[in-house]
Amino acid sequence: MDPTSDAGFYVRVLRRGWRPIMAATALGFVLGGLACALAPRTYAATASVLVTDTGAAQTTAVGERTTGGDVNLDTEAQLLKSADVIDRVLDQTGDQFSAATVASQVSVQVPANTTVLDITFTAGTPRAAQKGAEAFAAAYLANREDVAQESLDHSATSYETRLKAAQSEQLKLRSQLRGASDDLTTDIQTRLQTIAARIATLSEGLVAAESTVVTPGRVINQPALPTRAASPNLKMLLLSGGALGLLAGVGFSVYRERVRPRLDDEEDAQRELQVTALAEIRRPATGVVHLVATPESPQALSFGQLRRRLDLLHTAGAGPRRIVVASTSDGPAALHVAFNLGWQYAHAGVRADVVLDGGDHPPGVDLRPAAPGSRLLRGTFVGDGVLHTRAPLTVHDLGDHVESASHVTAPAEGVTVVCLRRASPLVELLTSPGDTAVLLVQARKDRAPLARRALKTLSAGGGVQVVGVVLHHGYPPATRWASQLRALSGTAGAGENDGGNLDEEAADAADAGTLDEGTLDDGADEETVDDGAGEESSVEDGLDDAPEPAPAATPEVAVRRPATRPAPTPVDLRHRTKPGRPSAPWIPDPVVGPAGDPARRTWPRRSRRW
Repeated sequence: MDPTSDAGFYVRVLRRGWRPIMAATALGFVLGGLACALAPRTYAATASVLVTDTGAAQTTAVGERTTGGDVNLDTEAQLLKSADVIDRVLDQTGDQFSAATVASQVSVQVPANTTVLDITFTAGTPRAAQKGAEAFAAAYLANREDVAQESLDHSATSYETRLKAAQSEQLKLRSQLRGASDDLTTDIQTRLQTIAARIATLSEGLVAAESTVVTPGRVINQPALPTRAASPNLKMLLLSGGALGLLAGVGFSVYRERVRPRLDDEEDAQRELQVTALAEIRRPATGVVHLVATPESPQALSFGQLRRRLDLLHTAGAGPRRIVVASTSDGPAALHVAFNLGWQYAHAGVRADVVLDGGDHPPGVDLRPAAPGSRLLRGTFVGDGVLHTRAPLTVHDLGDHVESASHVTAPAEGVTVVCLRRASPLVELLTSPGDTAVLLVQARKDRAPLARRALKTLSAGGGVQVVGVVLHHGYPPATRWASQLRALSGTAGAGENDGGNLDEEAADAADAGTLDEGTLDDGADEETVDDGAGEESSVEDGLDDAPEPAPAATPEVAVRRPATRPAPTPVDLRHRTKPGRPSAPWIPDPVVGPAGDPARRTWPRRSRRW
């Protein structure tokens, strides 16, 4: 079905394309103003000429703009641009105007039901425009007077010649009448009467031609010196540019929505991809996206819904399962979904393995070589407090090494979640026919053609069964996500920043409250805080079941702390804020220790800038 036949199509065009439409319209106004600023200025002066009957014999006709009388204004308007008039104008003005362009600089308008010619002349300066209008008005009237006078002179000469011929013939007939017989007398007398009448008519015509005074017309309005430029017209250019920009913006938005529609919600995914939307991961209201969604949070509920739907769609019976999470575009969203999906299974008591094919890795997991000399990295995540898992959650990171894929072994029981990046070369190695696949689409970023290609590649490459799509709304750009990873892992960026100095983004992420609750650090020293009741709070960095890293492998991080730290009072710490920044969380929510003692609190590692 043609998408343009759907009424909702045009609503989506306006809702999603209002930015390019407004930008194109604004650009059109800017270009219109720029054209007005760069276009040469021209000035126009108008002279009004009243055209009267000259008295000479003329060929008259009623034109579209002439209602009667002996003057044809349509003809007069054309005579204004004749060669005779232009020659007179050039003779009057000298070299001020060009013979090649002077005809195009003059225009004539005839007001309705009048015998007036409005002669308008345009030039580059006000004085030249005024002089040109004056010259054309004077040249037109002079040429019209000369033509009329020439016509009268020609008429008088013609009358005089014919009168002389008639008088000569009259003399001949009179001489014949004296010697004619009675039979011819009557005929000669008749001819004499005819000639006498002709002589009288010719005499009257000659007198009229010689006594007629030529009146070509007169200038009733002299051209005034223009004070404003006639062109360019700023209002016309702005409106034209804005209209063209609006059409271009609407056309671009229609083309983009028809050829490359954006996937914003479940309805878009189902309409464009023809697959079921299994879950929609929305960004928390606080704007902080944690790597592991805390229980009872909206994101955790969405991940739980995704797990339950995948369980319902699983038809292979008992035994090991493999779920493939394939990303449509680059970014850490696939890691977020795969890790949380694995955590959901581990939290429910099902052993889960998360296989990463490179890129970002989850903080809080100490990834080490699976075997001496192996490039496969492996680690176990054991959450603390509310993030505690009843079954182990193992992370395997291939690190872009194809040969490491053979070392990944599926557990005898449990779930293996495979996280594939966009255009991953390990699709065929990490997947097998019968696996359940989920396509991850980043809402408001990914386009339908890219998602269709990812679906086709995923189905054809590994022969997996794509059961649905997951829309992810939650992640900031990749650079911001990388800073959060470093802030959460504590030492991920230590080697890159020369001695453990966190970069500005990591420090800002830590100050903004992006530290996850219960996420363990990876090698910092233990830190104890007296809570004011005789108990001590412990910060245990690193995994409880992971071996201690070698001292040479983890650079020492020098963290500046206050000389004396005040003991915390037994209040809800989530309401404490950093001085001067009342909206930024200072200390995350405390997590009850594994022993169940509410006095023992695990504190995430703070940024060095704190």
